[in-house]
Order: sequence, then C-alpha cells, then structure tokens
Amino acid sequence: MMFLLPLFAWLLQGMFRKAKFPYMWHFVHAIHLNTVFLILIPIPLVPVLTSDTFMESFKGNMPMYTLLIFVTGMFVYTYISLHTVYRRGWIRTFVKTTVFLAIFTFISLVIAAVLLIMLLSSLSETL
Repeated sequence: MMFLLPLFAWLLQGMFRKAKFPYMWHFVHAIHLNTVFLILIPIPLVPVLTSDTFMESFKGNMPMYTLLIFVTGMFVYTYISLHTVYRRGWIRTFVKTTVFLAIFTFISLVIAAVLLIMLLSSLSETL
C-alpha cells in the first residue's frame, strides 16, 4: 500500500487541481490518510480475535457488519478530511471523494491482479 502513495497523491492533485497546492502537500495528505487506514485496519479483526475459536466468530454476520462499519467510517473520515483540507462544498467534496476512491480502488485492484498473475506465472515456470 505504501508503494501506491505517489499514485494516491497524484490522483488527489488531479481531483483538486484548482486548489493550486504543490504536489508534496497532496503527498503529505496521502500519507496521513493511509496512516489512519493502516492504524484502524485491525478493527474488523476484533470479533475474530476475541472469539473462543476462529470459526465461532463467523456465526451470524458479525465480521461482515464490522467490515461494513469500518469501510463506511473510513469513507466518512476521508470525506471530512478532504473537505477540511481542500475547502470545497460538501456536495462537491462528496462527489469527488466517491470518484477518487472508486478510481484509486480500481487502479489498485488492477495493479494487484497484474502482480498476482506475474507471480503465478513465474511460479508455474519454476515448477
């Protein structure tokens, strides 16, 4: 994820180009958002880690609800953070946040898929 920070900052700069901030300001904000994400990512694992057995934690949908709350919380935090830093209207920031996170998620998944395919192909050649 840290290797994607320049891409994250570049997308921020593209989405909020009228703010006229230098690239490094976007990069610092990208570091901040990714740090918050990495610090809070263990939260969806709390129901799994606190259960008596690993499989018991998957009874019901507790991990799914926890994950949904986590993703929603991170979206709201990113939304408020972008509104605070770039000083745009709430609706405009909401649209930009949604588009920004969708584009970043798509690009990240494509990069992960390509790297996984490259890894699997290199492993299959060695076998």
